Parts: sequence; structure tokens; C-alpha cells
Amino acid sequence: RRFLLAGLALGFALSVKSTALLGGVAVVVAYCSGPGRWRAAPFALVAAGAVAGYAPWGGRDWLEAGNPVFPFARAVFGANLPAEVIATLSGAGYARMATALF
Repeated sequence: RRFLLAGLALGFALSVKSTALLGGVAVVVAYCSGPGRWRAAPFALVAAGAVAGYAPWGGRDWLEAGNPVFPFARAVFGANLPAEVIATLSGAGYARMATALF
């Protein structure tokens, strides 16, 4: 149960800021650092909880932009946004795009 809750917390954190993934990786590395500690079941629970925690935000992004991890991975998922908005996704234009969308 605690692994599922940890995964939910990670998913909620990822929905706020994608760099939270670094913290999740650090926890996994720390947990696996001892000899004979690797077990797949706890990590499957953490992954399931993370997906469940991130799903509302990823679903919203998928519906609005066509990309569950927008603005990342545009080459993989694309982005269903007007061309002028996509053109501003690099450099200083990103700040203008964020202001226009929000």
C-alpha cells in the first residue's frame, strides 16, 4: 500500500513539475542500493500509482494539445495548436506563448 501511495505522490508531483521525475529516480536508486533488495512488485505499484496520479493532467494535455506531456515530445506526439503558437515554442517566444495560453 505504501508503494502505491508513493506512486500517487510522484504522479501528482509530475503533474505540477516534470523535474519531479528526478526525485523519483533518486528514491529508486537509493532503495536498490542494498544487496538483494531488487523486487519488481513494489516498483510496479509505484509506476501504477504515478500513472494514476498523472492521468488527469496528462489527459487534459492530450485533449487540449494532442500531447500528454506537452510541451515536451512534440516530435513524437505532435501538438494540435495553431502554427503561430507552435512557432513561438523556442527561445523567448515560449514566454509569449505561455502568456497567450494562460
